[in-house]
Amino acid sequence: MTLPSRLVISGVPGSGKSFFRRSARGDAGVLGPEADDNSIAFNAVWHAAQTGHAALVKASIVYAMHRHLAIELGFVPAEPALTGVRTLIAAGFDGWWFSADYPAP
Repeated sequence: MTLPSRLVISGVPGSGKSFFRRSARGDAGVLGPEADDNSIAFNAVWHAAQTGHAALVKASIVYAMHRHLAIELGFVPAEPALTGVRTLIAAGFDGWWFSADYPAP
C-alpha cells in the first residue's frame, strides 16, 4: 500500500489507529507521532493546527519534508479537536477516519 506523504489518522478510541500507525511506521518509514506520545513532533504540528491557520501547520512540518508524516489522534467527533483536523486537511494532509462502536456521551 502506498501512503500519502501527509496523513492525519483520527477516530474514536479503540478503532485501530495505533496499530495501523505502528505498522505504517515500520513498513513505509513513516514518522508517526500520536497525541498519547506527547512528543515534540506531535505537539509542534498539533499546536499549529489548533490555531486554524494552514500556513502555520505547513511551517511547523518543514523538519519532516523528506519523510512521510502520519499524525494520530483519537477523539469523539463532537470534541473541539475537529478544528485541528480540518486545519491539517487544509494544510495538505489526507484525513482518514477510523470508526468503531463507541458509547454516546
